[in-house]
Amino acid sequence: LLAVFIYVNLLNYMDRGIVNGRGGGGSNGTCNFNASVVPRRGIAGSFHINETAQGVLAGSFMGGYCIFSPIFAHLSTIHAPFRLMGLGLTAWCVACALGTMAPTYNALLTARILSGIGEASFQCIAPCFIDDMATASQKGKWLAAFFMAVPIGQALGYTYGGYMCSQMDPEKIGFAGWRMAFALEGLAMVPVAVAFLSRQDSESYLSSPAQAVRDEYTIVKSLKTIVGNPIWVCTVMGYGAFTFSVGAMAVWGPTYLQMQLDDADLAFGSVAVFTGLFGTISGGFILDLVTRVLGRDAMSNSLLVSATLVTLAWPCCFLAFSATEYRKFIFFMIVGQFLAFATTSPVNGVLLWCVPAEVRTLSMALSVVGIHVLGDVPSPVVVGAM
Repeated sequence: LLAVFIYVNLLNYMDRGIVNGRGGGGSNGTCNFNASVVPRRGIAGSFHINETAQGVLAGSFMGGYCIFSPIFAHLSTIHAPFRLMGLGLTAWCVACALGTMAPTYNALLTARILSGIGEASFQCIAPCFIDDMATASQKGKWLAAFFMAVPIGQALGYTYGGYMCSQMDPEKIGFAGWRMAFALEGLAMVPVAVAFLSRQDSESYLSSPAQAVRDEYTIVKSLKTIVGNPIWVCTVMGYGAFTFSVGAMAVWGPTYLQMQLDDADLAFGSVAVFTGLFGTISGGFILDLVTRVLGRDAMSNSLLVSATLVTLAWPCCFLAFSATEYRKFIFFMIVGQFLAFATTSPVNGVLLWCVPAEVRTLSMALSVVGIHVLGDVPSPVVVGAM
């Protein structure tokens, strides 16, 4: 089951990477080191949109996510969670189909919003299943395995979208490469959606409390419990600031390098795959190790590990974008992103463990909404307009 969850998470974030990378590349081209203009064949090239509109498209999925994530989280306490995830993934597949056929920018924007609805059910329910399945000594590793799909999926989306665009010339075949990228990922998700819809499971979680206890947590009481928790609020605010930087860097980092777009996507994709894989896994191992050594509760250790890693990561990322040489940029970016991605498992552990078990799904749903609203939804637009 963990492998299936990782697979779905990987496809979800590949989808975002297609829009953020060359798949969403602009129409005006990019100057390389030889001062020549490299044309783009991505979404912005197809619809002739500017950088601000491209930034809006990159964050548009959050429109559907923000509205439906809390709804799915609450429904998961009273309805079969796999059915809910199956419904969401079905909507995601439909969004991929609509994106493939989108005749205009607005039509594609609508499809991207629908994809956010599809993600909402899975992203708020799956981590809680993993938390239930893993033993106390393995929670960090299991969460790390699940969340490593975030950077790796984004990076694969960069590379996958860029490859499809470079191999399919719309002037010759009449079909843009980014459309085929959406179509193939949608087909890859169909078997999982069908399996989840047909699965016979209990009405709620493996370790959910009794119905009488669940009934005490109405949606209003659950919201008050979560937003009234200072640890949860501070964690979301800090994670949102982190996501703001990562989101802007993911969308505009290749353009900032001012090299051939193929090379920029390859450089960013390669660094993100390496640091995302080893950084995220390392964070899970570090958390489990610190928990065994210090013997304190996992949430306190997660806060300690997250704060330490972020403190070490931000100077490296600053030095990377201050570097005047490509090699220095790559070195500091690798170190900085490795440390930053290592926080993924600990910080999500905090969001799971700082609230009562009865509201974990809503905690995860609201936290994802919070970090994206504060982070990578506005950052591509803000940086694109600068």
